Amino acid sequence: MKIFSVSFLLFRLQVSYCMPARGDATDDDTETTTASPISNYMDHQCGENLSNLWLDIVCVVDISKGMTNQGLTKVAANIASVFSMGTRIGTQAGEPRTTRVALATYNQNAKINAGLDVYQSLDDLYDDIFTVLHAVSSTDESYLARGIAAAGDLLHIAKQNVTRSHYKQVVIVYASNVSIITVAFNQDNDGALLEDLALVGSPNFNFANTDSNPVGEIQGALLQANCFCPNGWTQYRTSYAYVNSYRFGVCIAPTLSSAVWRAAKLSCRNQWKNVYLLNEYDINKHNYVLDLIQNTTAFKTPYQYHIGLSYSNGPGIGSNQMDSH
Repeated sequence: MKIFSVSFLLFRLQVSYCMPARGDATDDDTETTTASPISNYMDHQCGENLSNLWLDIVCVVDISKGMTNQGLTKVAANIASVFSMGTRIGTQAGEPRTTRVALATYNQNAKINAGLDVYQSLDDLYDDIFTVLHAVSSTDESYLARGIAAAGDLLHIAKQNVTRSHYKQVVIVYASNVSIITVAFNQDNDGALLEDLALVGSPNFNFANTDSNPVGEIQGALLQANCFCPNGWTQYRTSYAYVNSYRFGVCIAPTLSSAVWRAAKLSCRNQWKNVYLLNEYDINKHNYVLDLIQNTTAFKTPYQYHIGLSYSNGPGIGSNQMDSH
């Protein structure tokens, strides 16, 4: 099953003793790095279509007195708005690109208000969210850990569903081994609240209701969580060293091969659907690839490898200039 709508990109790594020497005029498949055939080339971004999310999401909401009724109403509106840009809510026969949303609330205890199979449409979500999140409880006690535990229980059950076991899981304010999005609803201008929640949330997924566009920030975080590679592939990101840096819709598989460039190109295309030799149109991507090779134990110095560019008596030409979706 295709996980997301970008083509997978592969580069065939070649052990050094099998690589033709650069500049060898007898070999037409020699790699070149001297040309910049597409100066404005940009790597494929992760998807921006919120109707194509493949996620299981649990929204965990604090309903203690400190939230205030007004704050709780804003939370309900925020949650509803996040999913109001075409996201397919529920499960649909014949359409795998769906998102299930659950709701849990907590104060001194946690309560699962709606499991992952309750909301089967956006209307269902609207009807229930605003009903549940209309008034705070009578207690000041608030134990986030219990809300997180409730989310964990829901997501554990979700993994038992074989047809959705590969769907990414997200908790908006919450849990281990999943993306954690936190939204600080700051009622008292307490800057410490945002700092404390930042310790809970995943890197770059910490927001506040005072931000200029919190709905857009949450939607962007969901799109990033929805953008991932199959097991065994490395997802291209802006920084190899920083694993939480911005990710692109590009999957890379460094592979040992003794083939010349032309043979490697055909072998790559024949082994996987919609797979191509990797491009290196800018220095940032080249450095990322080099870091990846240096951290792959199968490859030794000097590092030499095939990419999707060949020399053609002029500018380099790419083997993957047309994206496949």
